[in-house]
Amino acid sequence: MPKNSETVYGENDLRLVGCYNRMGSVYYMYGESNLALEYYFRCTQIYKAYDIENDDRVAVTYNNIGKAYLLQKEFQKALGNFTKSLDALKKNEGDNCPNAAISYQHMGELYSMQREDDKSLECFLKSLEIYKTIYRA
Repeated sequence: MPKNSETVYGENDLRLVGCYNRMGSVYYMYGESNLALEYYFRCTQIYKAYDIENDDRVAVTYNNIGKAYLLQKEFQKALGNFTKSLDALKKNEGDNCPNAAISYQHMGELYSMQREDDKSLECFLKSLEIYKTIYRA
């Protein structure tokens, strides 16, 4: 239950997270990163109300926030959120899950944009390693 005694269908209803995440993704696709961030941050507020920290849904939201910051070329903020995503995933699912591979791909993209090719390659290779482990390729 939420910490702040919101009713089930109030602003902090956990069932709204999926809608907010999808709305943020639509704005992201339109290049409207500020509007995307508004919806992604609504998701994080709801997770906090329910004390949900280490969950794949939280990790996906942090990944989405990181992508929006990447669109703005806010590299440190993007990296911070990709790292939060990985931390949540490691605590919940371990090191080898598809969402972790996606986080490493986004980090690789970030480093590539910054012309840090060695770090970029390292992240892409880590992502590939995870996929090979998962799918036994």
